[in-house]
Amino acid sequence: ELRAGSLHVDLASFGVCPEEAATLTGPAFDTTRAALATWPELAFTTDPAAVRVDMVGPVSLAFELISAGVPRAQAIDAARMASVYRSEALFGACREAEPNLAVIVVMVEQRLVGSAHPTFALTSREVRSLLDPVVEALDAAAGTSDVVIGIHVPGRADLRTIISSGVSLVSIPPDPSVVGWAPWIQALLDNGGHIA
Repeated sequence: ELRAGSLHVDLASFGVCPEEAATLTGPAFDTTRAALATWPELAFTTDPAAVRVDMVGPVSLAFELISAGVPRAQAIDAARMASVYRSEALFGACREAEPNLAVIVVMVEQRLVGSAHPTFALTSREVRSLLDPVVEALDAAAGTSDVVIGIHVPGRADLRTIISSGVSLVSIPPDPSVVGWAPWIQALLDNGGHIA
């Protein structure tokens, strides 16, 4: 049995099954399914503005797959595909539970910490190749309904690459280094984005 947050890969049979990635089945999503099932019965003291759901980001997933022994190119492709399908499934489940509020999907990308350093293990092009398809998939899934696509990075990161992926919310810790990214942050805000 695996502890929460751990990943085991059977390298002999490794692959992404779109039918499974596009659903929220399995014990990993028990809490998400339970929370969304009770959403209509919840009594709020104030009207909520949005419903938020977090997911493991594709960059962090790619790093974990590489650490588990999956070859680099295969890990990046698998993380991209799985994250696209999973983001669509999460958005769809939230939209079904709450058809009227904005849905906020946040990619938690702890492995993007340090991405501004020249020795970072992925190039900015590889990072974008992982983030961009998820942003595009969520935009397409949302259609005309309200969606906020976010990334949470719990440390210093390459905000230029993150913001240029098309996200509309960037969650980062307060740090003096953020000042160096002011033009990119301003562009995000000018385009209606948010910083948390």
